[in-house]
Amino acid sequence: MSRAASVVCSSHPMGHGRAGPAGVLSELSHEDLHAYEAGHGLAGGWHTHTAMVPDAGRPDYVSTDAELLFADSRRLHGMLQAMGRTVCVARLSGMVAGLRTMRIRALSQTLSAREQETQETEVSNTQYMTRATAQVDSR
Repeated sequence: MSRAASVVCSSHPMGHGRAGPAGVLSELSHEDLHAYEAGHGLAGGWHTHTAMVPDAGRPDYVSTDAELLFADSRRLHGMLQAMGRTVCVARLSGMVAGLRTMRIRALSQTLSAREQETQETEVSNTQYMTRATAQVDSR
């Protein structure tokens, strides 16, 4: 049985505690549970809670490791945070790419307008030079 699935219960002392193997379960106490935990190396980081056993009329002590108990919840929380960060990075990358595309289009339009102006100026200069040459030749 894995450590995550292990639950120490005073109602099943497995021959340990004051009650012993054939003792009365109602004689077990919180101290017995702590002694059991210490004897099995479970004393560090474990949380113990008292619970009433239905139809038994006595308290029962249950102990578990909180780190293992909430490990899946923490893993899910971490995965959701990673997914959220990934989505934010993807959205920011998309926005940057969109802004760059808009900037490139604006620069392309400006460049096209300048090239067109240059061509018109060259045509205009060529026509002027042709007329000027024709006027010089006609004199």
